[in-house]
Amino acid sequence: MRRLSLVEAQPDMILASDIVNDQQMLLLKKGAALNDKNIKMLKSWGVAVVEIESESDSASDTVPSDGGMDGDDIAKRIEERFGPLGDDEVMREIRRVATDIIVNRFHQQDAVNAG
Repeated sequence: MRRLSLVEAQPDMILASDIVNDQQMLLLKKGAALNDKNIKMLKSWGVAVVEIESESDSASDTVPSDGGMDGDDIAKRIEERFGPLGDDEVMREIRRVATDIIVNRFHQQDAVNAG
């Protein structure tokens, strides 16, 4: 089992644990195969991290299992995905707020998985 950012999840990956939303409503059961439709649904519910049944992928693609993902890690991933900001102050603020939201969602999901 490995923890993976939902952004990095791919169709046909198998869930290693149930996924619930903030209200503890079951979204997908353990053992479900991801597909484009349910990945999009999980994103719409604010799920940031999933646990996948897989051992063959490199550790660099996983979210740290000790909860060590922080704002800098997320900011780096956002920049890799969307490119540099340049001098646009509005986009810089949007990216800062988005990073804060993602960090909070990661920690909420981590708390759900721990409890």
